Amino acid sequence: MVHITKPSLPVAGQFDGTVDFNRLLGILNGIPGFVYLQRRDNTIAFANDAFLDLFGPDLSVPCYEKLKNRQSPCEICPVARVLKTGQPTEWEWQKDPTTCYRVFHHPIIDRDGQMAVVGVGIDISEEKKHQAELAATARRMKDAESLSRMGHFCWDVKSGEVEWSSGMFELLGYDEDAKTDITLVNESIHHPEDMDAIWAWIHDAMEQGQVILEPKQYRVIRADGSILHTQTQGKIEYLDGEPVRLFGTSIDISSIVAMEEKLIRLARFDSLTGVCNRAWFFESLTDTVKQSRRSGAGFALLSLDLDLFKQINDQFGHAAGDEVLRQVALRVQAKLRETDLVGRIGGDEFLVLLRNVDNCRGTGTTAGKLLDAIRQPIAFNRHEVTVTGSIGITCSSMDLEMEDLVKAADTAMYEAKQAGRSRYSFANGCMDRGCG
Repeated sequence: MVHITKPSLPVAGQFDGTVDFNRLLGILNGIPGFVYLQRRDNTIAFANDAFLDLFGPDLSVPCYEKLKNRQSPCEICPVARVLKTGQPTEWEWQKDPTTCYRVFHHPIIDRDGQMAVVGVGIDISEEKKHQAELAATARRMKDAESLSRMGHFCWDVKSGEVEWSSGMFELLGYDEDAKTDITLVNESIHHPEDMDAIWAWIHDAMEQGQVILEPKQYRVIRADGSILHTQTQGKIEYLDGEPVRLFGTSIDISSIVAMEEKLIRLARFDSLTGVCNRAWFFESLTDTVKQSRRSGAGFALLSLDLDLFKQINDQFGHAAGDEVLRQVALRVQAKLRETDLVGRIGGDEFLVLLRNVDNCRGTGTTAGKLLDAIRQPIAFNRHEVTVTGSIGITCSSMDLEMEDLVKAADTAMYEAKQAGRSRYSFANGCMDRGCG
């Protein structure tokens, strides 16, 4: 081991006899890094053991040759910058692929008023390694969040400040590099119709001291205004019994919601016309009958069948017949209230449920409007197709079971056809109860 000697360049207040030089050397040699003093002429006045072990014992060669193995001064020299500006510098020196130092340079003045530079290098290889590992973990997490369409957030309950992960920025369509006030943005991302339910979900959990927030589905508004369906769950952190932070993860379930809605449509609605299918209509009718018996709310059931529909298929083809069915369904729906329901039962047969009917006398007026709408010409491939329909009506006042109500309405519909088509008829017994 080479030991340094007293430097030929004395430093005012340090090496003029007021400080024990050997003790100072002991301190310098005990520092976990290298220390050296560089003159203005690029020669090294002294160095501690760590420096000598790292660069060799010969201090007579210029610093650029000793440190960088160069034959001339470096184009960008941190020491030269310190000598020129008198300001300290800090930089990182990558010695080799696995070794890195953080180097500090600080100006000092000797007894003759000449400036020199003290350099201190700290080995930060382990720190850099950990930083690289953390960066790699962050990249993997970001990739995982991106692939799984999820992100996480942290909400400071006291200050209201919110932090997002990279995945949350991507999920909500915001630029992570932009100077976005996340706390302010976070207040506007939740769908207005879901806000009350979201706050109740969080508030109730905190009131009960729950740590785990059970999964909750709600909608958020992305930066471009589009709606995203998310499922969020979280963990609440408490201090002295008071909630202080909420950590949460949100995952995009829009595709799942869309699939569920598609399955619901397939299960409940007719694929050709878009109105209720047979199964869903009869389920809704059964519920309406039960509710009517409990509450006394009246309803009416209309059986609608198109007249001579087969002739349209025979003359214009089944594509024309399908278009007629679609237009009829649209026209019927347009004449009904939001509380009413129309279903395609099969072929060209439809059932219409009119809810909250106090007196069935007005049902005839509604049936007449439906027939007027149906008989309007329908354009198809430069042709106009005209179709009519017949309607049979029955009401809840007849106090029949669901199957009997449908049969009574069908019977009345066939009576309307026999009477000349393109008209409506009340079921037998319906008029006796003051419905017609």
